[in-house]
Amino acid sequence: YERTLWSSHINLCVSLGRGDMTFQATRYTTKTNPILGSSGTRLKIFKEIQLSTNHNIDARWPLHLPASHHAFLVANFTSEPILPGEHEPEDFVVTSMINSVVEALSDPSSVTFNKRLTIHSPQQEERMTDEKTPLSFRDGRLLLVVFSRLPYDYQVKHITKLVAVMASAFGSYHTNHSLQELVTQNTEIARFASRVLTIYVALLNVVTCPTLRDFIFKQVGTCQFSLPQLYSVDNFLDGSIGKEGNWYKRDSCFMGLFEDWESPAIP
Repeated sequence: YERTLWSSHINLCVSLGRGDMTFQATRYTTKTNPILGSSGTRLKIFKEIQLSTNHNIDARWPLHLPASHHAFLVANFTSEPILPGEHEPEDFVVTSMINSVVEALSDPSSVTFNKRLTIHSPQQEERMTDEKTPLSFRDGRLLLVVFSRLPYDYQVKHITKLVAVMASAFGSYHTNHSLQELVTQNTEIARFASRVLTIYVALLNVVTCPTLRDFIFKQVGTCQFSLPQLYSVDNFLDGSIGKEGNWYKRDSCFMGLFEDWESPAIP
């Protein structure tokens, strides 16, 4: 019953976001009628999503979103028509997400990672969920999809800022001994930094090759959402879970955001 309810809820979010029951790969280029209304209306909706998940009035976007919000946003961004001068909602989301990355890279100790849960059993086994992995695979794909909808000059502006932030943060990891110790001793922080770098490469690919937008839209627009899973704490921390390999876990160890990079094999 719970699985059916969860699946129905996600499907409803997807349908609301794309304005249809099924994904149409060319809708965002062939249609002109908006799904969620004007640019101003969409901006208000996205700001409400930010506030409902981050509980903050500043310019930061949450580094992880519930599956329902992801379903709604991805469905809309892969289907909403791209109209001239109507990119303010996309610019808001990308700016907010990059601001969150800026803060996290500057102060890695502020990042909240997966929550530990104690299962009520005779062994009182500890488990962890991957639902709150900051800047996970699906967060990265969401950023890539939104970013690809922006005009070229906006893309350059955002990626230039991200490069400067990464250079500053990674440089400080070498010169600041307390930060260096924090990053080297906490595998989750190191993984987060690597995910930022991987996402940056994907964004740069879209800037240099705009036609990649069609590919990522088709891959993301038809994606399915699965129920959150619980893993043994020891296995989660050492990365020895997942069907693809004894170390690979897509949500936190992805090597790219396109399907051809979804592999545990070392290139």
